[in-house]
Amino acid sequence: MSEETREGIGVNGTTLSTFVKIFKCNMELLSGKIDVMSDKVPASRRMTREQLTKPYLVIGPPGIGKTAILSGMAKRLTEEASKDGRNIRFGFKTLKLGDYEIGTLTGVPMFDQEKKKIVKFQPDEFPNVERDGEYGILLLDEITTADSFQILPALGLTDDTRRVSNYVLPPNWIVVAAGNGPECRNFVRLDDMLISRFITFDINYSYKEDFRSFAETSHVHPLVIAYLDFKPDDVLSVKSTEYDKAGKAFPCPRSWFDLSILIKQREAFGTVTADDLAVIAGSKIGKETALKFAAFYRFKESLVFDVDKIFTGRERMPSEFVKLPEEQFFIIMQYISARFKDLLEEDSVNPTYSVALLTQSTHAINWILDFGKIMLDRVLLALIRLTRTVKGTQDLLTSHEFEQYCPQLNRFFEVNAEAFAKIDITRMGG
Repeated sequence: MSEETREGIGVNGTTLSTFVKIFKCNMELLSGKIDVMSDKVPASRRMTREQLTKPYLVIGPPGIGKTAILSGMAKRLTEEASKDGRNIRFGFKTLKLGDYEIGTLTGVPMFDQEKKKIVKFQPDEFPNVERDGEYGILLLDEITTADSFQILPALGLTDDTRRVSNYVLPPNWIVVAAGNGPECRNFVRLDDMLISRFITFDINYSYKEDFRSFAETSHVHPLVIAYLDFKPDDVLSVKSTEYDKAGKAFPCPRSWFDLSILIKQREAFGTVTADDLAVIAGSKIGKETALKFAAFYRFKESLVFDVDKIFTGRERMPSEFVKLPEEQFFIIMQYISARFKDLLEEDSVNPTYSVALLTQSTHAINWILDFGKIMLDRVLLALIRLTRTVKGTQDLLTSHEFEQYCPQLNRFFEVNAEAFAKIDITRMGG
């Protein structure tokens, strides 16, 4: 759903990656990676712990990975702190507000055998410094879909007391509340007073900014990436409405990731046909998008190029064909990107680029450059995608060693510099 047509909550829409960058900086300042709290810092730039532990609210469509990203962030922060020589552990805990019966968050009265009296036991999901770490993220999930009586007790964690009944949130933990937006059929309410408690982000999910790099680093199946390069709006499309009696399967980042796993599982037993793929994909992304995905896959079945031959210099050049369908271009380029990624990872153990890497890369780049004889803009799009999405490719292609192996690359840009300047690459998804 576009930013123009979806119902908002009165704040500017932003990508998920933008929220992640801002929140990660907040956590790093709180943990002392950069000193902003000591007396050594000028008063005009000094901050207090209370200022750095303000709660956040993240509103967005379902299935975009809000929980997974925050959990992963805690792990990465711990790893980065260790590399910096800081012995800090970042924890992550989740309170799914809709799962709690009314009254349980404030503590369930039980008889304590040791103390010989009635005490209130709070949920284990509440952070504990000794068990979960001195610093951390507490996610209050389902804040827009839970009952108000389930939400109200948890809001004590977001005010100045940071308390629920007898429990007090550790001083270096930050609350992040998350929920689906008003465009989702299970949305209940999100009033002004609730929003005012938080630093609020309304997520307008972007394939290019949010999913593309994640897909590459997470080894999402090349065909999934190729399809979404071709149809980026299909990364997220909620199908059910308030008039539907039941929910509907729909494409979202979570379902595309799951589909990637299903395709890999099926391929382990042999070739997957387009008909097979329609059934597999329908189970995760819904039948409407699955039919389009299967139709896209049929272009792979009729693909006349072989990636192995491209990297060994034995494949026919694109200019030998009168016309290459755009769908096949996206598919072959994604498989080339995946091969570059594998080659660079294998070669990373070497202090310098190996002859094998330089030779195979030269064959592949020369093959891509040949597209210039058919459609010049495709060469530029292919090279931009390659250098942006595959870590290490830009360093390789601009290295002195590669220039010795493939002088054609620099010559190609010199010859076509004027033509490239006239191409609007943003209109092609670059």
